[in-house]
Amino acid sequence: ACYRDYRFQTHEWKKHGLCAGTRDAQDYFQQVCNLANQPLAWMSSAGRDLTAQKEALLRAGYYIYFINRHTAEFQLSACKDCNGQWQLAAPSQFGRLCGCGTVWEVVWHWIWILMSTLKLMVVVVAYQMLVPLGLWATMKWKDIHLALTDVLCLYGYALACFIPGALLCIFAPCPIKWLIGLAVFASSAGHIMYNLFGLWQRNLEQKDLLMVSGAVLALHFLLSFLLFELYLV
Repeated sequence: ACYRDYRFQTHEWKKHGLCAGTRDAQDYFQQVCNLANQPLAWMSSAGRDLTAQKEALLRAGYYIYFINRHTAEFQLSACKDCNGQWQLAAPSQFGRLCGCGTVWEVVWHWIWILMSTLKLMVVVVAYQMLVPLGLWATMKWKDIHLALTDVLCLYGYALACFIPGALLCIFAPCPIKWLIGLAVFASSAGHIMYNLFGLWQRNLEQKDLLMVSGAVLALHFLLSFLLFELYLV
């Protein structure tokens, strides 16, 4: 096996191997090491920069499910075929590469779509409800009179441009997706600032104006980054 640390190897087996559906621990680690060889070679050729490594993996055709920047860890999407062999593949390829029949292909495809959609909905709905509520409470604290429904509607309209942005990202290559993401962020955040900045400017001190504006833009940028980094790119 490619693992050198026995303690970490034990952790990996208990955390992931037991539920991987392989014959035994040896089979599990052999498959993991074989799967990791090529991606590690691409990452090594790109140097130590995570962004360069990510681009190298994408160019090689790998589907990156998640990037843990704290541990410099790439999680690549994989599925297990009918022979018990794991393969690196995009979720959209699971049915073709790992499906064990027509029914399984259809069921797995729709489960994946449903789970991805639900995660996206949770992120967007939580943002749509909590951020406007916090902004409204802040303005009420500063004696700025604006109805909560107005703030909610404003954010709802601002988030509408994410829909065409997401549709464009389906067909766009990776670098273009980030340009689309920046354009969506600028359009959405610009709509919010256009409607609220004048009100803040008339009622807030300079320090408070900068803090509120910065917080609104930072939270909106964070939402845009999460959506395009985790779900769309």
